[in-house]
Amino acid sequence: MDVPEEMARGLDHAAARMGVSRQAVIKAWLTERLDQEAELQATRRRTTL
Repeated sequence: MDVPEEMARGLDHAAARMGVSRQAVIKAWLTERLDQEAELQATRRRTTL
């Protein structure tokens, strides 16, 4: 995945802080975001019923 250099530095900083690879940070953050989106969609479905 191509990302701006500044973003790559931020990912590397987070990865170093967590003691994991840049790829692991990306996977974890994407998983968190997808979970948030799924919850938001479920909430919207419940409120429209």
